[in-house]
Amino acid sequence: MARGGRRQGTPGVAYSNRADLNTARAPQTGLKTAAAGGMAPPTPDPAAVVSGAQPVQVPPPAGISPDSVPALDDPSGRPSEPLTAGIPFGPGEGPPPDPNRADLVAMRRHLPYLENAAKDPNTPQSVLTFVRYLRGLEG
Repeated sequence: MARGGRRQGTPGVAYSNRADLNTARAPQTGLKTAAAGGMAPPTPDPAAVVSGAQPVQVPPPAGISPDSVPALDDPSGRPSEPLTAGIPFGPGEGPPPDPNRADLVAMRRHLPYLENAAKDPNTPQSVLTFVRYLRGLEG
């Protein structure tokens, strides 16, 4: 749906350029800034200026250079490790054990109380997600 009212131009006819951009504008007066000429530019602190001092050289930030990023066709940096290492399926070592797993399994004894709290319509989504997580734990 078109907005803004009826179109005032005629299709196929050239429009004139904006004339308001060509008018000369007088600079603002009475401003109290250095750029407007209302005050002197700031001078350096004499305590900070030391005669004959060299400017401080800031080292470039340490980062990743384009040459240090491997390309897709580069050989593997870990040729003896299977591609599925670190994930919970396939050959190779799985993910590291969760250090909080024993606490979560022990918390399952409180699941009936948490399920009652989850039945309340005002229960936050995070509590509902936690109850679903506890139900899915094995052990």
